[in-house]
Parts: sequence; C-alpha cells; structure tokens
Amino acid sequence: KRGLGLSIHTWGGRGHPSNCELVIYPDGVVEAKLGSQDLGTGTLTVIAIVLAETFQLPLDKVKVSIGDSRYPQSGPSGGSTTVGGVSSSTRRAAQDGLEALFEKLAPELGVAADQLSVDKGRVVFPTGSLSWKEATAKLGVNPITVTGKNPGPGKLIDAGVGGVQMADVAVDIETGVVRINKMVAVQDCGLIIDLKTAESQVHGGLTMGVAYALTEE
Repeated sequence: KRGLGLSIHTWGGRGHPSNCELVIYPDGVVEAKLGSQDLGTGTLTVIAIVLAETFQLPLDKVKVSIGDSRYPQSGPSGGSTTVGGVSSSTRRAAQDGLEALFEKLAPELGVAADQLSVDKGRVVFPTGSLSWKEATAKLGVNPITVTGKNPGPGKLIDAGVGGVQMADVAVDIETGVVRINKMVAVQDCGLIIDLKTAESQVHGGLTMGVAYALTEE
C-alpha cells in the first residue's frame, strides 16, 4: 500500500529574553558575552554572523564568549527561541557599540558622528577612511562596553511561523515494513541568519517526525 501524508503546523517561536555585553577593544577585537549555551544548534555561529555583519568585519575578527554564568543572563537554550533572542540582543549591542565608537571618533576626525559608517573593515567618512584597527586604536587604553537587550527598542523579531510537511510512504502489508519514499518540508522561517543551520533544523524536524510516528510509543 502507498499513501501520502500531509501536516500543517504553526508555532509561536518568539525569541527569548536575552542580554548581550559587547566590548570593542583598542586592538580591534570585538567581543560579545552572553550567558547562553550552544547545544549544537549553531548559537555561536549565529552570534558571530550578527557581529560580523554589523561591524562589516570577517568572521574570524569577532569573538563570541558564552557558556559561563559570569556573562549577562540569557534565556534557556533550545531550538525554537534561542536564535531570535541572542541575535536580537547581539544586534542591539553591536549597533549601540558602533554608534559609541563613532561618537568618540567624530571630534578627532572633524566630522559629525552620523557621517561615519563602516564598510568592509574600514571606518568611512566624507574626507577619507581608516582601517578598523586604526579607528579602534584611537580609543587609547579604554575599551567601549555596551549592553543590548531583547526585548528592546525597535522590532527585530516576531512570533508566529507556519509550515507544511508531506510524506510519501509505502507499507508492505505482509511484513509490516514501512518505507518513506520521499518527504518534503515547506517552512516559513522569517529572516534566516545562517542558511546551513536553518536547513539543519528543518531536517531535524523531519527526522523527529519520522521517529515519533514509527518508533516511539
């Protein structure tokens, strides 16, 4: 016998409360500190991507510190709300840190802070540019430290996603052997920060569904 199964689902999924302490050091290192964990869901990668994108730096030029209760409190680690929580608090902290850096640099460069921007590892202003390290070196011995929170100002995340899964299944009615010929998932994800981890989470959902239906009581 062969049949087609169809399921439709919704899920809240709003990011959990999270705090991120961000430090811009005079040597150019940018560090995010969060009391979160990475259970294999890509939390470290997501935070690094948000930092790198905001500061326009390569991934290997940012540092992520998690997994220690000394760091600011973040919500429980899991697959449904962690990315939304940590990415939002990190984004807010990174944006605030960047603006604080611009406020310090502006007087020395003779421009308004809102005339500064970052582009591919450089701080750009109307009359020229500095490398990221040249810009942060002007901090002297005092790093910039700011904290970003989720929830916070502005709307970075939302709740409510939906999806559909379809399973083409064959059953040998004499032996009871079940064969899954094909499964297809269509998932509303919102803004994807890291494609590989997002796809992996969808694959994980399919795998869990198979196990739930066929091998768990």
